[in-house]
Amino acid sequence: MAVAKPGILKELSLFLGRLVLLAPVCLVLWWLIMPYYAWVLGEISVVVLRYLLRLPVESVTVEPSGFLNTETLLRFGWESRTREIAMCVLVTNIATFVALVLATPRGARLTLRRRLRTLALGTGILALGQEVYLILAFTFAGAVSQSPEFPTALAQVFITLPFPLWVVLAHWDRMELFLHPNACKRSN
Repeated sequence: MAVAKPGILKELSLFLGRLVLLAPVCLVLWWLIMPYYAWVLGEISVVVLRYLLRLPVESVTVEPSGFLNTETLLRFGWESRTREIAMCVLVTNIATFVALVLATPRGARLTLRRRLRTLALGTGILALGQEVYLILAFTFAGAVSQSPEFPTALAQVFITLPFPLWVVLAHWDRMELFLHPNACKRSN
């Protein structure tokens, strides 16, 4: 059985400590701006739904509510009807991703430039996924109401997506050891 080096344990402890401190701060800040972010996502969705998919969406509104906006609703309107989507569960994964990247120690070879690039790419991927989810949720709402398992499963993927994104984007160079078993032999 291999024993972890003290440096690795120290690095892991520092990372976990920073993550415990940063995650709540990132969540609170994110929830405070979430209604504005939901509005941007909604406006982009309306453009796609109306002009690309030719669906009769007439309006989008955001209703901030709940403690720290955690019950914020995005509402699409058309033909005197509305469809609501709860935003907190869908978009909070960005705060999780930001906390993971910010908590990553400098020893992980994550320079400021690379950290910013990782944040931009990761949040862009998450935002694109959220946008696709909103468009699909509106477009196929009838089918979704009959079989809610698929959107529930997709939501679970979105909730956990920050973790593999963080591993791949922030630690890709370190993954060589896992991807190429002979890498250890070459580096010695």
